[in-house]
Amino acid sequence: GGGGGGAGIEAEGPADDDDEEDEGLRLDPINRLPAMEPLVDAIERLAKADSAHAAGAQPPEWMEYLLTHTTPPDSDNGGPDASRARNRRLFICCAVLNRPAIFFRYRAAWAPVLLRATRDALSDPLDPVKAMPVNYLARELLMLLCEWMAPSEPEVGAAAADDDGDLPGGAIGGGDDSED
Repeated sequence: GGGGGGAGIEAEGPADDDDEEDEGLRLDPINRLPAMEPLVDAIERLAKADSAHAAGAQPPEWMEYLLTHTTPPDSDNGGPDASRARNRRLFICCAVLNRPAIFFRYRAAWAPVLLRATRDALSDPLDPVKAMPVNYLARELLMLLCEWMAPSEPEVGAAAADDDGDLPGGAIGGGDDSED
């Protein structure tokens, strides 16, 4: 509630990305960090300012800045630089998860970053070879990628198949609806 204009933090629960009114953050360990709410608020303000300009094929400057800060260091050998890069990438990707509609248009640029963050979320930071169990962050990142990369129109035949999986009109693989 409140008219402060901030993103607000809400208790963890089912996310409803379609609800424009719900602008709170899921209460998880990364969103609880004090810098997340101001970052999401800044992203919203920058996106609003960019919406007044013609949308281009390239991400806006502020988004390019975020993208450059998600790339691993040249020597990804597990040292302190790699650990900082991993943490920064996970933090920025959580901000993307908080406002996916803002980043949707530039999903091609963000997909490799989200995939890398998924790998980060599934690996032990102290032993990158050791796999971690699937967690909420990896699941949310993969779900977003699947939503973003899904075809915008159903595949030919997918929408036309009836409940039995038969295609109408005797198409290849389809049956005749007369025999019931």
